[in-house]
Amino acid sequence: TAQDEYLISCIYVAKMHALTAKAGRYGGGTWTKWYESKGMSKSSVWNMLQTGEGFKGSTVEQLTSIPELSRKDLNLIARSGCAEQLTAAAGDSQRVQELLAQLKAKEYKLNETQARLKSACIQEQESRDAMNTANAQLEAANADIKGLTEQNDQLRSRLDAAEAREEEAWKMQSKAEARAKN
Repeated sequence: TAQDEYLISCIYVAKMHALTAKAGRYGGGTWTKWYESKGMSKSSVWNMLQTGEGFKGSTVEQLTSIPELSRKDLNLIARSGCAEQLTAAAGDSQRVQELLAQLKAKEYKLNETQARLKSACIQEQESRDAMNTANAQLEAANADIKGLTEQNDQLRSRLDAAEAREEEAWKMQSKAEARAKN
């Protein structure tokens, strides 16, 4: 059992290594941080990688010689892309067929969930974009209001000055009329 669990761990480590490399995150220490966070040393990870990679290169006969395949094993095998070969080599084993069918159903549900999440993310991004647009329009409107307020203040001060000049002109006219009478 311990050897089987070690083999599954090796396959898992090899899969994680491949996914890290595929995502372009192999460099920059991401891979190192990952295995160090699991408490593994560089040499043990290297040995596990070699073992896991060796399993990926196994023939169908070697895979079917494993006495009991657990659900975890089948899941790893199904994800590595050799499920069809394993099923063919195992004959019509009802257990293998049922577990692979369950795995396919779960993957289908997972894909549906991922599609719904992607759609929700797109809608959320569209909402954010709309909100950003509305915020930009609000800021522009506020800037317009500020400009109009400043313009209004200038016009009021000019009006006040004009009214003061008009008042002064009326006073001067009254004085002139009084002088004219005298």
